[in-house]
Amino acid sequence: MNPTTAQAPKRTRAHASVRKATPRDRCTLCLDPLMSMKLDIEAHRRKKDRSDTINEILGDALRHIVISVREAQSTSASHAGGVNLADATAA
Repeated sequence: MNPTTAQAPKRTRAHASVRKATPRDRCTLCLDPLMSMKLDIEAHRRKKDRSDTINEILGDALRHIVISVREAQSTSASHAGGVNLADATAA
């Protein structure tokens, strides 16, 4: 067998990434190098990408914050679509 004509075996992906259809806001986080490394390790441990991992971590940390969106009443034009933020006290 001639080594110059031999083909290298094809590599397959370990995990196919499946993207969710939910809309997301794109943002930039500035992390310390050590924190970024920890995020990489945690994402690998959970078998998810960094975005999904940070969404879960922030979701757990911020679950006590409640956002209430109210519909506008037909009699009150001044309160059209107001957003109320309620912060529950930590027990």
